[in-house]
Amino acid sequence: MKKKRLVLIILIITMIFTMTSCSKIKNDNATIQLWWYNYKNGGGDTVENVIMELKRYCDKNNIPIEIIQYSEDTLAYEDYILKRNAAMASGNMITIDDARKFTDIAKHHADYSKVENYKNLFDVYKDKFCIPIGIIYTARPISNKVLEYYNINTDRSIITYNDYLDIKQQIKEQGGRFKLNKLEHKELLDYYLIKNGLKFINEDSSIIKNTDEFKKAIKKASIEIYDDLKLYYKDYDNIEFLYMDWTEDDYILYDQNSGEKLLNFEKSDGPVTAYGKYYRQYDRILDTTYVITYEIRRSPCVYMYKKITNERTYDVLNQLLDGSYYTVFNGKEWHSYFPVQNTEEIREILEVDENLQYICNMKEIADNGD
Repeated sequence: MKKKRLVLIILIITMIFTMTSCSKIKNDNATIQLWWYNYKNGGGDTVENVIMELKRYCDKNNIPIEIIQYSEDTLAYEDYILKRNAAMASGNMITIDDARKFTDIAKHHADYSKVENYKNLFDVYKDKFCIPIGIIYTARPISNKVLEYYNINTDRSIITYNDYLDIKQQIKEQGGRFKLNKLEHKELLDYYLIKNGLKFINEDSSIIKNTDEFKKAIKKASIEIYDDLKLYYKDYDNIEFLYMDWTEDDYILYDQNSGEKLLNFEKSDGPVTAYGKYYRQYDRILDTTYVITYEIRRSPCVYMYKKITNERTYDVLNQLLDGSYYTVFNGKEWHSYFPVQNTEEIREILEVDENLQYICNMKEIADNGD
């Protein structure tokens, strides 16, 4: 009996060893899987263009790859996730999706530092479970009439979201008043969260690790938000609107003194941000300041599963992270994408210097007709 038990134990150990060894066997002929889900109105055309370029690269370099695509017309997303996760057991899998869709497999990603182009990423995109291959951004116009009304001068046609929030605060300090709707409430919170270093944090943020500093920052931001509401908004205590669905008026900001519309959040100017198309906007450039806003949550990201038997899987990921794909991203769609790489070629396309400061004056372009 003991002899049979010993044989059984040895057999089990042998099977475990064999299975473990098999998972480590390298096979450069193993097919690489590229999975993605084509959402309706979700930038699918752009991702498809990138995948087509990637397929050409693989064919040219004799890399075996299988493109596995589903959409809302062919498979419910919940079922797609089940298929995707089950297929990971085969290894050599790369998936393109938005970052929120990888949370259940976040701890099982490959070592991305093995990829050559990884070093070219902006630091903010490193050491994560997935890597964005382009950040969606839009240009939302604000009227210069409001800025002129309050003698606020900006020599730039394109400003950041943080710049925009600072300008709004200046307008309020000079007597401007905005109706407290959902958009105004959101931007008010954003202003003080950013000001106190609380807007973009996670478990690795230094402020989280210092409990006292974190508590002080939260308390300070809360007091400043309350004081701002009390000072600039007569109806600050009427917050029932926060619990209701967004309406059309919630997306629009009017300055109640000048009577001018400052911003319509639902309106974006695709040609201004689309690669190489802003030259058509001469007249509007002279009358408008554009606020660049980022859509990080919906931006396409790439995830690679940790089980790799075909080392050329790293070559495929490396190609996806190549800076040349930036021009592929900014193609036919209204979406525009900010690159995640910091290379000389990318800076030249963006017309920024080594410090990423914009060195092209769009107003001068419009004036000169260049």
